[in-house]
Amino acid sequence: MANLPSNVNHIVIWLDQRFSLPGSNERMKEKFRHVTNPLKTFDKPTVCIDFIDSVKDKKIFLITTGPFAQDLVREVHDLPQIEFIYIYTHDINDHSRWVRQYSKIGIEHLINFDENLLECLIHDIGGYLMRDGDKCERGRELIQAKQLYEYAKGLYDQMSTENEEFKEISNELHQRITKLSSKSRLKS
Repeated sequence: MANLPSNVNHIVIWLDQRFSLPGSNERMKEKFRHVTNPLKTFDKPTVCIDFIDSVKDKKIFLITTGPFAQDLVREVHDLPQIEFIYIYTHDINDHSRWVRQYSKIGIEHLINFDENLLECLIHDIGGYLMRDGDKCERGRELIQAKQLYEYAKGLYDQMSTENEEFKEISNELHQRITKLSSKSRLKS
C-alpha cells in the first residue's frame, strides 16, 4: 500500500469498552491499523469525546460499539469533523430503530461482523480520498491528487480479491494515476 500522503486529513476512532482488556480484539485491531492507519482506540466515552472535540483539522470516521452507541452519537453527531459513524453491534434491529434520525449513519453503517465493518470503512475512506483527489486535480495540484488516488487504490486493493466493486474502483484509480503521471511528464 502507498505511504500515507501528507495531505490526508482523516483519522479512524474506535470506542469499545473491551479495548482496555488485555488481548482484546488484538488481531482485528492490527488488521484495521494496517488498512486504516491512523487508528485511535478508546474504552471510555468521555475520553473519546474530549479527543474528538480537540480534533479540528481532520475528518473523523468513528466506530463505536452497541453499549456506547446511542449516547455517543447524540453527543458528537453534529460536529463538523465527523464524516461517518459506524455502529458495531450484535443487535442491529435494536439500533436501527433510533439510528434513522442521524444522517451520518446509514443503515449500512450498522454492522455485526468485523470484515463487513472493514469493507464499509475502506469504501467510505476510499471515496473520501477520491473526492479530495478530485478537488486537488481540479485545482491543478496534480502531485497531491496522484498521492491521494494512490493511497485510495491501496485501500481498495486490500479487499479487491473478495469484492468485485472494489476491483472496478481500483482499476478506475489506476487509470487516473496513469493519466496524472502522463500529465506530470508532459509538464517536465
